[in-house]
Amino acid sequence: MVFLVGYLRLKKHQTIDEIHEEVSDRLKEMGTSISRREIMYLFDDFCKVMRAASDAAQDEEWKKQVEKNKGIIVSIDGIQPDKGNETIYIVRDALTGRMLAADNAIESSAERLKEILEPVVQLNLAVIGTISDSQKSELLVLSQLWPDAPHQVCHFHVLREASQSIFDEDKQVKTEIRKNLQTKTRNLRKQIKSQMKRAEGAEVKQLAVLEDYTASVQTALNQDGIAPFDYAGIASYDK
Repeated sequence: MVFLVGYLRLKKHQTIDEIHEEVSDRLKEMGTSISRREIMYLFDDFCKVMRAASDAAQDEEWKKQVEKNKGIIVSIDGIQPDKGNETIYIVRDALTGRMLAADNAIESSAERLKEILEPVVQLNLAVIGTISDSQKSELLVLSQLWPDAPHQVCHFHVLREASQSIFDEDKQVKTEIRKNLQTKTRNLRKQIKSQMKRAEGAEVKQLAVLEDYTASVQTALNQDGIAPFDYAGIASYDK
């Protein structure tokens, strides 16, 4: 469960609420549940595991790969599980995916980011590029530590910002679809279940198919999209 939460947050870029919804759906099949707060604790545990495994200085096999790549591309990503909480910074080599550093930060000043990046500096490896989001302190520190390395803003963050207006419009479409169909679908499903109690033979199987179909429609109506390209409104319309 710890690694699932980490995968959904870092790989799928899901929010804590989206992770809570997906994990809760999986746990329903086991007859159990999980709180939103527990999701945050699990993500914190995931980051602790990552920190424990981040001693790149002792990883000789990785250093051989770095030599073949002629250096590393330093990628730093700040993740705030919830507003008002500490930010968790993850630093990786974008070429190999190797974790280089991870730490919590109460504030994201340039001085604090330099402390987080110090283990990477101490590796004394050639840095052939850097990646971050558009946070000013990140841009400043990367340019100070590796002034000759070309920098690129993370594609995901750029695309998410660029698609925000489309995503908001799609969300409005999804809301309208849900408003028009949710009550009708719920009532229809109740009617089908009621008929199934009185039905016999082949009619029961036919009603079961219809019940499964209405359940699928309800599920589709409750799904949310994820920026930049997962549009729930379009998906609901297609379904």
